[in-house]
Amino acid sequence: MRENVFAKREFATLAEGLQPAYLIRVGGALTTNAGTFPVITFTGAQVTTHAITLLTLFGLKDNSTDAQDAYDAEKAICLPMMEEIYDGIDFTAQGDAIIVAKGGVNPTSVNTARIGIADAPANLHFESAPGAGDVFLLRDTDKLALGSVIVTFADITVRVIKSANTQLKITVPPNAKDVDVFVDVVTVIKALIQTQVKLTEINAVVANYNTNGLSPVASPQPVVIGK
Repeated sequence: MRENVFAKREFATLAEGLQPAYLIRVGGALTTNAGTFPVITFTGAQVTTHAITLLTLFGLKDNSTDAQDAYDAEKAICLPMMEEIYDGIDFTAQGDAIIVAKGGVNPTSVNTARIGIADAPANLHFESAPGAGDVFLLRDTDKLALGSVIVTFADITVRVIKSANTQLKITVPPNAKDVDVFVDVVTVIKALIQTQVKLTEINAVVANYNTNGLSPVASPQPVVIGK
């Protein structure tokens, strides 16, 4: 007798940065296998459209209260939609793992197995921020990134490289004194960087990250704090 296999209902438990890409994958699978899932109310194209909307709003949600509200409203649509898709896949599959997988939902999957390492941060640039020693660092949204690791320093002889999948190597020149290197781990695309010295030129090295590791590093043009 065949053991029952059900869709792994993982959407609600995924990190928010992974949810849009998950929906895109499910939407593509439902489109390709449309005839397999006649009981699912939502078409693959509908799922993909909501995925793109969710991705766009995720990238904007930290900009304002209204942007956060818009993101929350779209997520409130996607959660029950995905639950109904799970119901439809389970009803159709009735214990058939192959059909479950055809729905884009692998019942034995690990969340991180379906995504790669994020791209290097794009369009990195500083913007002024209110407050002495404060500055914003912005990057473009990356669909695979959960956030960024930001290393800032004033001494241009400091070197920062990606030395392993989840490791950055910071090298300070020999005999250097009072070299401050700050490391910020952020989940927003507009990060506030603090504790810098006013009228000092600040350099940065940035890597995106997700559960599979760090992206290649990138650097914005240096900025003079408080200028």
